[in-house]
Amino acid sequence: MDRRARRYYDELGEDYPTSIRQLVPAYDDLTGMIAGLLARAAPGTILDVGCGEGTLTSRILESLPGARITAVDASASMLDTARQRLGEMAERVHFVQTDLEEWHGESRFEAAYSNLVLHNLAPERKTVVLGRIRDSLLPGSP
Repeated sequence: MDRRARRYYDELGEDYPTSIRQLVPAYDDLTGMIAGLLARAAPGTILDVGCGEGTLTSRILESLPGARITAVDASASMLDTARQRLGEMAERVHFVQTDLEEWHGESRFEAAYSNLVLHNLAPERKTVVLGRIRDSLLPGSP
């Protein structure tokens, strides 16, 4: 993610929930669909690529009470907002602040998802990041 995008998300912080719903009117439907698809697969360990302020993270934790999530985001402000949003559920989340381009997963996951973040990467970097995500998945993972 370039510096301009990171600064944008850092400054947006707590205002993100309102802003994203203005930019993407079907945001709640989209996050509900992703959470529903993951609930069907019922993974126990999940990688959240670009967790932002935690709306989708929260929905997934609610639908999968036994799941644990590794939430990666470049923005400290977004991660702080996610921690606050999740409350007690944050105990089931390992938060990682790093650029996706620098992230090297040390764990293996049963599922991974990303929502409205990959467009921030340069095209040539998307291939690298998606390869790392793929490599972090256990065989047969969605």
